[in-house]
Amino acid sequence: MSLCYLYYKTTSYEHQAQLLSSFSQSESIDIEIMDAIAEYDIYIIELERADQEVSLKLKNMFSNKQNSLIYFIIPKEHTLLLFQLSYLLQAKAVITHSQNIEKVIVKIRLDKKTFLQTNLEKWLGSIQVETQEFIVFKNNKLFYINQNVLDNFKCPDYELFSSTILSNINIKKLLTQDISLSTEIKNTSDLPEKYIFKSVSISQTEKIIYIEQGSSSVEKVNFVSSRVYFIELLKEQILQKNDSDSEFTLLSINITNIKALISEFGILEFEENLLKLLTFMESALEQKIIFSQFENNFYVILFEQTTTEEANTLIQHFLTIVLHHISSNTLNFILDIHTIALKNLEFDVILTTLNNIQSETLSLNTDNSNYIKHLTSKATKINAKYFLDTAYKNKTTFKVLNTYHGLVINTSAKIIKTTEDHIYITFEPLQGIMLKNEKIAVLQSEKFSHDIYADLKEINLAKKLAILGNFKFLKTNANSRKYARVTTPIKVPISLNTLGKTFNGTILDISIKSIAIRMKHISNIGRPELEEALLTFNLVDKTSENGYVQLSLQSQITVTTFPDKDDYYKIVCELDQNTHDLDIVLKYVYQRQKELIIELKKMSKLN
Repeated sequence: MSLCYLYYKTTSYEHQAQLLSSFSQSESIDIEIMDAIAEYDIYIIELERADQEVSLKLKNMFSNKQNSLIYFIIPKEHTLLLFQLSYLLQAKAVITHSQNIEKVIVKIRLDKKTFLQTNLEKWLGSIQVETQEFIVFKNNKLFYINQNVLDNFKCPDYELFSSTILSNINIKKLLTQDISLSTEIKNTSDLPEKYIFKSVSISQTEKIIYIEQGSSSVEKVNFVSSRVYFIELLKEQILQKNDSDSEFTLLSINITNIKALISEFGILEFEENLLKLLTFMESALEQKIIFSQFENNFYVILFEQTTTEEANTLIQHFLTIVLHHISSNTLNFILDIHTIALKNLEFDVILTTLNNIQSETLSLNTDNSNYIKHLTSKATKINAKYFLDTAYKNKTTFKVLNTYHGLVINTSAKIIKTTEDHIYITFEPLQGIMLKNEKIAVLQSEKFSHDIYADLKEINLAKKLAILGNFKFLKTNANSRKYARVTTPIKVPISLNTLGKTFNGTILDISIKSIAIRMKHISNIGRPELEEALLTFNLVDKTSENGYVQLSLQSQITVTTFPDKDDYYKIVCELDQNTHDLDIVLKYVYQRQKELIIELKKMSKLN
């Protein structure tokens, strides 16, 4: 914990030496001889007087010190201006000459601990409030609902949410235990039925309940209910078209291996994955879709476009992302796909063609090959470069992600040129430093079915230009762990005790919620997800007598990866938020983040 003692020309505080010696990194500086001030955790300001010149100087020096604690030592003969200045600088408290110095030091340490936690919670909390859905109970009564929940469930106020949603779930069980419940919500005709409610205790009287959608539901897919109704709507659309310049295209998808999938995975898992696939296909056509219908294994979509070229581009993009979606899932659906251009086709020809496709009796010949195209998912190869070429064509911005010792740097970029094997991108200055340092990048966008890995080929920091190549899809999200994490500057040994056995490894990274560990020789316990584990390790702590502190933290194993080429496993353990010494981890992560940010700023100046 670092401390800077600031005074103006002279000092008369008799406890100054004791105050400075109580903190591992401390310095005393005369304000008169300085124009700027370095970063410290705590600032103590002693002024015999406060005129306009001194006040303005302090205001300028502290204009960017938002994450520091400030205290004022008030002299025995003081003026109102000193108190006004302490208020202006948002001082935590004032210290008088008569106060017990031991109690002052204890208070500063406690203030700093609370200050660190509050600031980090505010930062993480702002992200949580913006992105997550949760409700808060206090003394077993509904206390708060964030706006995301009200918007999702289409409830304008607390009362309607309580009567229509909370009445559907076992709220008593959620309030008495920290558990996850999968629940069906009734009386919500236009919402998904299945939701997961996860309750977490944040104090003895307060409970936060996170809400996540459990699985996709048929109601989210806008199917026409029957084939007869589909045909009637199709006829109506074609008759109404008349002399319009737009064209209609039918896309039919026949799932050919349904029986095999049900036999292998069971009906429940098959139906859940089928609904996900249908929902994904529906969303992939965005606003182009007019209506669709699904019956047994046959899915038909009608959409509209202005030209044949536009239709071909749209279909190719649609098939690419759908087939890649399939390749990344457990169930490998095999699709038989036809596109039918409806321009100048008689209605009876359209119906006959659809019936022949559904009954698998269609034969492609020279007569119909000009308006029917056939594709099977077995013959389609998907690659990451396709999505990047599409992003260039559509002038779409995306995110470039790099990590610096666990600290995520994720900024916008744009493709300005493509070749057969490479893309040329512009980037933000700090991202350029990371690209040059790591030689790789991860590209992210809602338009990409998965995150895309890329190698750096060339970079020009002055022109903010980089050339990337060797693209491939990542199986998981590159930043899938929920909270900011950091690596340790040196290897930190750690022991993991679970199932009555102890395993040794090293810390890969650490956050206030989890620790990732690299270790060997765990194959004899299988894959111990969800098992409780005790983690024992040492962390650097400059304020302690030995320069480090030993921690023993309760946790739960949430992820174990398969061994890498050197036979090492990666294990992620989620920390028990009620375990002892978690505040030390919080302090360490916060300090390490500050160190890394300072390092990055220095690197950017050097370049």
